[in-house]
Amino acid sequence: MAKISVILANLGTPEVPTSQAVSQYLGEFLSDPRVVDVSQPKWGIILRIIRFFRAPKVAKIYQSVWTEQGSPLLSISNQQRDQLQATLSKQFPQHEWTVVLGMTYGQPSLKEVTTQVFNHEPEHVIVLPLYPQFSSTTVLPVIDAFNRGYADKNQRFVPPFSIVNNYHLDASYIKALVHSIKAHIAKQENLTLEQVEPAKYFSATNKLFLSYHGIPTRYAQELADPYPQQCETTTQAVVHALGLNAEQYQMTYQSVFGKEPWLVPQTDQTLTSYAQANPGASAMVICPGFAADCIETLEEIDEANRELFLHHGGKNYSMVPCLNASPEHLEMMVSLLQPYIALVEAQNSNQYKIN
Repeated sequence: MAKISVILANLGTPEVPTSQAVSQYLGEFLSDPRVVDVSQPKWGIILRIIRFFRAPKVAKIYQSVWTEQGSPLLSISNQQRDQLQATLSKQFPQHEWTVVLGMTYGQPSLKEVTTQVFNHEPEHVIVLPLYPQFSSTTVLPVIDAFNRGYADKNQRFVPPFSIVNNYHLDASYIKALVHSIKAHIAKQENLTLEQVEPAKYFSATNKLFLSYHGIPTRYAQELADPYPQQCETTTQAVVHALGLNAEQYQMTYQSVFGKEPWLVPQTDQTLTSYAQANPGASAMVICPGFAADCIETLEEIDEANRELFLHHGGKNYSMVPCLNASPEHLEMMVSLLQPYIALVEAQNSNQYKIN
């Protein structure tokens, strides 16, 4: 029996929806040079101003989506962790499993969780950043925090570990996205899943919008961040599986921050222009890059962008929920882990046996 630990990693969230907690969270998040790579002394002054003025506004937004279990991101991530632990224990009973959740910023701290995992002395550790598309602003901070976690143990031996770099074109991931879109249409139209025909449902005035979190354009053009190419690849795989043509969908980027140019087209501007040019049109939005519903989907996409779209002439608007803790998402996670499980088993079977 091999002891295998899995660390699910995501961005993070304030502990409570207060100005003080949000300010602390923003300070940790936006002070990471992987996220904002400007001159730190200068940025430190700007960041203090941002935290002072922005924290109260962001806190109100968090309050609007907060649940009894805390922030939606943390609540859903806990469900993902618990379900993955149970599934792995059931499907691979020959191993001893420990599945934990770590956040790059905020609690539970990925750095501290990593230290705790290594204290359990696993034979292999698998880190699964829940970012389908690789970006230096998301996956690299996970790697940084993980490295700090085991470095803090000040030990000479680190057990083997694997880090899932991305899964933007993984078959189980694309399958889960396609299923979620079809299931959403079925619910909207009161159909069975078998009756849904996306190629006939979507049109030039009833579009599917695939909205990804944006990054500064400079990161892609000057720093070779592969993120936009991987977003495009995911989009093409999804619309191909749905059978859509170019008039039936559009890919956009959301959550722009600061004055530096970010990837375009931007979701809010695109939805506004689309509604203005097509009065009475319909829009369905899915956020393929988000593994769990959070402030960027529940408030920005499902509330703020809905209001924009309807205000400028659109008629019907809906958001496809993130994969969250759905069976299809869980199946995808297990599929992503299987090559690493096979690696552990192969290594164990090839070890010399000394009598």
